[in-house]
Amino acid sequence: MNLYNERFVFQVVESVNGEKIKDFKDFAQRMQEGAKRTQIVIQFANGTVPLVLESSKLEEANARIRKTYGLQKESYIPGAGQ
Repeated sequence: MNLYNERFVFQVVESVNGEKIKDFKDFAQRMQEGAKRTQIVIQFANGTVPLVLESSKLEEANARIRKTYGLQKESYIPGAGQ
């Protein structure tokens, strides 16, 4: 999943699928909504090329990570009502 994505490390996320991000909780929600689409496009504040993720591959990677590390949930965000 993170092959060739080094250029995006430490970048500030500006939007997901064209929707401006307010905070981390908003980012997580936009990512979940994006999973229903074919691709998720993440744009960064410095204007570099966007990171384009294929939703189907994200689902596979998340399942593999949860299994490897014995995680019951995909994420935990305090205050997000999980």
